Amino acid sequence: METIWIIGYGRFGKIAHKRLLKRAKSLLIVDPSSSVSVDSSVSKVEMIKEDGIRYLKDNLRPEPPPDWIIPSLPLHLLAEWAITLLGDQKIKRIGVPSELLGLVPNPIKGADGNLYVSHATFLCPDDCPEPKDICTYTGKKRGKDMFKILEELKIHGFSVKVLRSRQLAPGVGGYRPKDMFHILDDIRRSPGRYLLCTSCRCHGVITAVIIY
Repeated sequence: METIWIIGYGRFGKIAHKRLLKRAKSLLIVDPSSSVSVDSSVSKVEMIKEDGIRYLKDNLRPEPPPDWIIPSLPLHLLAEWAITLLGDQKIKRIGVPSELLGLVPNPIKGADGNLYVSHATFLCPDDCPEPKDICTYTGKKRGKDMFKILEELKIHGFSVKVLRSRQLAPGVGGYRPKDMFHILDDIRRSPGRYLLCTSCRCHGVITAVIIY
């Protein structure tokens, strides 16, 4: 049994809540909406009505961390957490290098400046178990894991940091806070330009930053 934080309580946050409830020793849900509520009769579930990134900045610590964080909000949690935590004097978002577009599968530039990548050209089912080799939707071999593709990127002037999202339940991915802090410590120690990436086997998101 594990301690799990779900950051964001939209459609995918609710899916994570439902599918991880039995697994969790305690389940913390963070969402700023005043209309969000959970079953108060389930004692191991706690609801915090607050901005998710701000909550992580103020409450996430290396020791003792939760076992897992589930990102369920429409932004790149790793990058937004690092930017909020380090502040304007230490970190700045910059444009994603254009050469990335020819190096990753199905790239889509987001309005937020991030680059979204995917092996899929279709809407994936929300209960995909993410098998190692085969796409459950097409039945075909998937190819190299997306997190491996991103780890192997060579972009002049940039270092690459990849946070791997791991499957905790069908359609639910999360990562360990220690991996977030490991990336944070690395970029703090070495100023320069970085591609901060979060990725599972099939999908990923890339944010470019400069560390001063």
